[in-house]
Amino acid sequence: MPAEAAPLSRAARPASGWPLLRRAAWERRGELAAGSAAGLAWQAAVWLTPLAVAAAIDRGVVAGDARALLAWTLVLAGLAALEAATTLTRHRFACIPAARALIATRGRLHGDALALDDRTRRGLPPGEVIARATSDAEWVEEAVDYVPSTVSRAVTIVAVAAILLAIDASLAAVVLAPLPLVALLAWGWSVRYTRRSDALQAEVGAAAELAESAISGARAIAGLGAGPAMAGRWGRLARSVRERALAVARLDAVYGPAVQAVVAASLVAALWLGGRRVIDGELGVGTLVAVIAYVIILTAPLEQMGDVIAVARRAEAS
Repeated sequence: MPAEAAPLSRAARPASGWPLLRRAAWERRGELAAGSAAGLAWQAAVWLTPLAVAAAIDRGVVAGDARALLAWTLVLAGLAALEAATTLTRHRFACIPAARALIATRGRLHGDALALDDRTRRGLPPGEVIARATSDAEWVEEAVDYVPSTVSRAVTIVAVAAILLAIDASLAAVVLAPLPLVALLAWGWSVRYTRRSDALQAEVGAAAELAESAISGARAIAGLGAGPAMAGRWGRLARSVRERALAVARLDAVYGPAVQAVVAASLVAALWLGGRRVIDGELGVGTLVAVIAYVIILTAPLEQMGDVIAVARRAEAS
């Protein structure tokens, strides 16, 4: 490696990668807006489904009205068809702009590298530049891919909370009470995830640079008898990459179960309090089923909150 070359550490990079991510999304704003609209239509079908089930139970099954049951069953079939169609559209308007963002990011990196003067270009570690043009650019792609689903999931949290409050304010207050814990959990988790992701990205880049140096200088290394020393360096760096990757994985393994525990607490509260109100004749069976369904629906967007933070942080670090 040339004496002036050094890994592209975070200190050597701009303070934040958010401008690049915003630019990647803004350049594809039309397709991402269409994908977000399709995502909202998809989630709207999800929001309405428990209400249709509640009506089918209370007005059809409990009331013994076969015509009402048939009508609400057809409504459910229509909602299922809407959900399928909008899911297809959402994926179409997420995957294509994400792929274009990947191509544009790699092209921009290549163009910037060619625009550098010879001395600066020679000082760049080739292996790390290659790593950033491949795996790092893919994280930018994934961040763009998440935009439509993130918009629809965020609106889902607000919409479901509003529907629960409209169904029964007192029951909703108890059911939704544990959910702010998820926001606190996500905040603390994201801070730690950022630090670990940055460290992992730096180590991966250093590994790519060492591999490139070993391959391009294989003859010199063999001639100098430096193979064992190079192998030792590679082994230490590989272990460091593994440990940092495991640290990120261990953090990933915490968030999902924690969210599920919070949602389970809400589910227990809904079943106990709502069940007592059904027994007392204050709440319909179908309405209780709808409330429980809405609590379950909240699980996916709350869990995805962690995925979105993880992808955004990894893309920013990249």
